[in-house]
Amino acid sequence: MTCIVFAAKAPVLIAPAMNEKMYKHKIVQANIAKLKAIGYHFIGPIKGYLACGHVDTGHIADTKEIVAEAQRLLK
Repeated sequence: MTCIVFAAKAPVLIAPAMNEKMYKHKIVQANIAKLKAIGYHFIGPIKGYLACGHVDTGHIADTKEIVAEAQRLLK
């Protein structure tokens, strides 16, 4: 999948979702910063109910917001 993304000529939008400890990990945050620096776009994650049972930041952004952001990037 990453090879396809690397070859894409269209804007790339990433909507991460993961456990709050994973998302807040310094390596994940550094990688997100690197990707943003080279032009990748992110939406979310948001605070919500996670698969692990916690409520914290890591829940995927709302589908309507993801679609709206993708449409905005493609215009």
